[in-house]
Amino acid sequence: MEYTERALRDLLGAVVGADGEAMEVARKRQAELAKPPGSLGTLEDLSVKLAGITGKVRNSLENKVLLVFAADNGVVEEGVSSAPQSVTAAQTVNLTRGVTGASSIAARLGCRVVVCDVGVNADLSACPAVLSRKIAYGTMNIAKGPAMTREEAVRAILTGAALARDAVKQGADVIGIGEMGIGNTTTSSAVLAVLSGAPVKNVTGRGGGKGSRGDRRIYLGRRSALCSPSLSRRRGFHDPVPRLRGDRLPDRHERARTEAAVRSRNAARRGKRVPDRHADPRRRVRRHERYGDV
Repeated sequence: MEYTERALRDLLGAVVGADGEAMEVARKRQAELAKPPGSLGTLEDLSVKLAGITGKVRNSLENKVLLVFAADNGVVEEGVSSAPQSVTAAQTVNLTRGVTGASSIAARLGCRVVVCDVGVNADLSACPAVLSRKIAYGTMNIAKGPAMTREEAVRAILTGAALARDAVKQGADVIGIGEMGIGNTTTSSAVLAVLSGAPVKNVTGRGGGKGSRGDRRIYLGRRSALCSPSLSRRRGFHDPVPRLRGDRLPDRHERARTEAAVRSRNAARRGKRVPDRHADPRRRVRRHERYGDV
């Protein structure tokens, strides 16, 4: 445990910012080229960002690598996905065979695809093309508790860092990151709500395979119950591990107890005719609009 924690600190300490000097030189070079200023639009911005990342004004993107990490999510127990969990294993293998959309596009662009199993809820040893870095056979259900232990979350972070280092050692000029896992949209929405502080309704979509309005309402209701509005109001986290493993997510039973206490307090207040700062219905409407309560 201590070893992984030390490795995580070393990794976070090695993160560097953009090279401002290289970016400035890249901007000047763009202005000197034989073309109308700004005529290449976003491409010019990308070239400047690449200079800031690599520290070089002239960059080559010939050697491209796509790292795909596959894992299952225990939250599918809550019925948030239209596809069964077995699809994760099937698609993980298909990614190595070049028959998925991502692998087909990668092949067209000359991009190498590396598929890594970090938590698929199945044994993929029969497919040697899948790198085995399995941490667990799927995560736990974030609706009932943390998705991972802290050690598992740290191992997951370090696994991704190790594969990125390997790709660079093999000459990668640019690295793409992908994921495969049934239920990933729900967990992504929950983590994004915590990281960004955005209202849950702004980061929760209908997902894949949910066509009718009735299904969509049920689907959004289930997912929103997992991504409680209290998520978006939690601040001050400097350690990324708790957010990734899910122990900052709300417990639905805890929320139910809190609501019960609030209701009993309100009943007692009304009985004593004591005013409350939330009594103004307009205030309640504003709060609803602000936090996107479901």
